[in-house]
Parts: sequence; C-alpha cells; structure tokens
Amino acid sequence: MNRPESKTIKTKPHVLFVTEKWCDCNPNHGPTNSEHNFFGSLEATGLATQSRFHFDEYYFRFKRRGDEALLTLCMESNPDVIFFTWAPAGLHNPTRSTFYKIRHEMGIPIIVMWSDFVWAHFADLAKSLSPFIDLNVIRDSEATLEKVTDREKYLLMWTPQDPRIFYNPGLERDIRISFLGSIQDFPDRLSGIAKLKACGMDVYQTGGQREHRMSIEDYAQVYQRSTIVLNFNRTPGGTHLHLKGRVFEATLCGAMLLDSENPETPKWFEPMVEYVPFRGENDLVDKTRYYLAHDAERIEIAERGYRRAKERYSAEAFWKIFLDKAAGLTKAIKAQATLPEMILMDPSPGDIPKDQYLIPKLFEAGNYTTVAATGSPNQWQTHAALGLIGKTKEAIEGLSHFDQTEAYFFLAVAYWIGGDDTSAIHLLREIHTPHARNLLALIEKPNIHVLAQLPWTREAPHDLLTASNEDNKFRVKNISFDLRDLQNEPYADIHKFYNPERPLTSISARWWSGISFPRTFKSFPVQSSA
Repeated sequence: MNRPESKTIKTKPHVLFVTEKWCDCNPNHGPTNSEHNFFGSLEATGLATQSRFHFDEYYFRFKRRGDEALLTLCMESNPDVIFFTWAPAGLHNPTRSTFYKIRHEMGIPIIVMWSDFVWAHFADLAKSLSPFIDLNVIRDSEATLEKVTDREKYLLMWTPQDPRIFYNPGLERDIRISFLGSIQDFPDRLSGIAKLKACGMDVYQTGGQREHRMSIEDYAQVYQRSTIVLNFNRTPGGTHLHLKGRVFEATLCGAMLLDSENPETPKWFEPMVEYVPFRGENDLVDKTRYYLAHDAERIEIAERGYRRAKERYSAEAFWKIFLDKAAGLTKAIKAQATLPEMILMDPSPGDIPKDQYLIPKLFEAGNYTTVAATGSPNQWQTHAALGLIGKTKEAIEGLSHFDQTEAYFFLAVAYWIGGDDTSAIHLLREIHTPHARNLLALIEKPNIHVLAQLPWTREAPHDLLTASNEDNKFRVKNISFDLRDLQNEPYADIHKFYNPERPLTSISARWWSGISFPRTFKSFPVQSSA
C-alpha cells in the first residue's frame, strides 16, 4: 500500500488522534473529555505512541481549515491508525477529499469514535462517510446498530478512563450521595435530585463543562469520596436512553452506582449485583434511603461493580481491542489492490525495480500525494510532487539537483507556486516544450482572468475567493447565487459569463477542491485558451 515509510524503527504502533481540543470546540468550555478518555488512557497503558491534531485549535490560531496541515502530519508521523471524533462545526472536521487521501492514497486506516450515536443524524453522517472509514466505534447504545446496513463496520465499546485519575485510592467516603454533570436541559436530573432533597437527603451536585466546570482530578475525587453516585441515562430533553461514561467513572472509583433503569447498562453490569437500577422518582428515593441505611449491602455491590469495571473495562482492555482491530485493518488494506488500473494492467518489466517503475506511473496519473510520500529522493517526480502539494521550498531544493527537462519544468512550476515569477519565467524561457510555452504565456500576462464556480465560506474570511483578492495577478469572476458574484441561474449557459473573443481560464469547484494554495491564489495552472 502507498504509505509513508517510517524514518525510525517502530517498537509500538502509533496512533494519530484527530479530535477536538476543547469541549464543543470552545476554549471557554475547557478541555475535551478526550483528554482523559482517550489521550490519557492510552498514554497510561504504554501500549502505543501517539500524536494529536486538533482542527478547532488550528482554526482558532490560523483562521483557516487544517486539512493541509493534517496531511503533512500524516506524512511526517506515519501513523498506523487515525483515531477520529466528529466535531460539531464543519470547519473543525476534515473534508471528504482529505479523508480520501488519508485512507485511499496513504493507506492509513481510519477509525471513528462516536459518542452520541442515539441521535439519527450521527448514523446518517456515519453512512455518508462509509467510503473513507474502516470502523465506527459506538459507545452509547447497542440498539442503534440495528439500523445500520454495513454492520461489519461497527464495533460496540465502552468509554475508557485514565487509570491514573479514575481509580479507588481508599479515601474516606464522606460524601453520601453525589451527581456530577449538567442539569440544564435534563428534566429527569432536575426532578430526581429535587425529590431526594425534598425527602431530607443531601445530594452533592456540581460539575458539567457548560455549567460549573471543574478539573478532571477534582471530578474524580468526588466519586472516590462518594458512597452512592447517581446516574441518569436520558439525553437532553429526555428523548433517548443511552449508556453514559459516568457508569464506568463511578464504578472505577469504587462508589455504588445508582442508575436510572435503561436497556444499555445491564449489558455491561449485572443489576442488583454490581449496581442498582431505579425506576421513577419514588423508587429512587426508596433505594437511596435503603442503601444509605444498609452499609454492608451497599459496600458489597460497590466492590463487585469495581471489580467488574477494573477487570473488564479498563483502559488496557480497551486499547488492546482497539489496536488489534487497527492492525487487522492495516493488514487488510495492504492486501487490497489499490494502485490505479492502468498500473495494474502494466506490470514492471523484470529488469526495472518496481518502485522506480511505479513512481513515474503514479505521477503521470496525478497521484501526487502518494508520490511525495513514497517516492525515492533519487527520482525527480518525488520533488515535483512535493511542489504540487504546496511544499515548494523542499521541491526547489530537490529539483535543483536534476538536469532532465521535466525536472526543470517542474522547478519553474514550484517557483511560480511559491510566488517567485521572475525565477519561473527565467527557467521557462530555456525550456522548449508545449507545456513550458503555455505556462510562460500565462505567467507573462499582466493579469490571468479566471472564471470560477466556488462557494463563499462565510464562516472563514480566508477562503479561496477572498484570498484571490490579495494576488493582483488574478482577476477572478465567480458564478454563484451569492449577490457578490456573477448571478447563476438553473440551466445557465456557461458561454453567457464571458466574452467569446477573450475566453477565460475556467476552473470548476470540483477541480479546485484537490489543490493546495501556498501563499496566495497561485497553483498549477489549468491550460488556458486565451
């Protein structure tokens, strides 16, 4: 498979986390739960190395999407698997094109972790991503899997916890009843806690990243000091019942879990043996009162729940399953025939090394990402591909050591993409090929007129159309239904948008989507008839 070659010998698998950095991608809401659920829990096991890429942090810092930076990180870190969580805002997720390049060009398996799969739109989203995703991990409801068509792409798991934070240190349990989490928009939580208080039982309630945020260490310590931890399983508004991470947090800290009755928790713990379910507010009051008065029974249930959680639902157990799945996916990807059909039908002659034969073929087919990631530094195509994906400095350095006409041409291309028109023109005047003449004529124009059909990105002020205004070389006329553009209409004739006596270079949104734009609007040009 066309994967970047590791520059160092790996002793452990490497996981690249592509997740949000902050809860709701909002710095004001504090760190994402992935910090302790995933990053910390994997680190604690020592089973793999890891790196992280946060789309929300990247956009917050640079005010643009992070797709190109993610692809570069994939090339540099050579991960064995991508661990991905879907962020609430589109700008904080990779594009389909990026998913395609990672999965089908680099050959890196992608596993998506879904937290609230009970909501139908997440199931629809997972289905739409199916061509790029190898495995979907569900951690809230087994019932939702009955609706999926490609069941083999789904795995039911639990929420792992960092064992350095969620454990039982044997502290005095001086908090009788606790509930940590949001209560706004959760009527069952509000009414249940109010009912207990009305019956004379004190409930320690705080937390919730959007209400009373607390550090994860303080959060865990409350459970380590609690005799009973309450859990309510309904989603906001009371719409769905699902499994909560609190089930594992409480049991790993040694508290007795008192959980609202639901179909999911019994699949992980035995009711009335390892935790206690309650049905309705009156039952909640009765069982809370009973177990507060019967210490021996409560402690026995809490200890059994703790043993089950520690033995079966530890971070180590989670990551062993995950990494085993990832290794199987990598093996399957390597076994697949993934090269372009033209290459498969044209095997390498026996006297030519396979890599030296395939790289030119891949370059000719336009598979620049794979060539840049896997090509030999002794092949000019490797350095040319780097220039075409935006790494112009590296391309110029590499191409300068070759004396083939093609290398000179792509050296000129790299200079032009990098913004050095003078060097590009100087080289192109010495190259007498049709491509060189076409590019030279284009660069020497006072302006390059472009007819485009691209969407404005209202959320991002630095989209392609806005960036084009910063490069005086280009005169871009965009066709859309936006009032800022040439007005589109259903079944419009493309010829109405330009002067036939001076045809424009036409660039479609489909073509644009796969190209990177270093510095300004410049990139490898479409052949112009002007």
